[in-house]
Amino acid sequence: MLYTTNDSNEGQAESIDTIAEHSYESPEITTDLQDGSFVRIQFHILTDGEAAKEISK
Repeated sequence: MLYTTNDSNEGQAESIDTIAEHSYESPEITTDLQDGSFVRIQFHILTDGEAAKEISK
C-alpha cells in the first residue's frame, strides 16, 4: 500500500462519508503474464477532495 500526503491538516480525522465521497474504485484488470499465469488487480484510490477524484478517473 502506498500512502502519501501533503496535507497540512495531518492528524485530523475525516468522516467515513467524506472519505467515501472522495474515493474511486477502478475496474478489475486481468492480464496474462509471460509464464502463462495471470494476475487480477483492482485499485481503491482515496483522494483529498472532489477535484482530485475527477482527475483520477
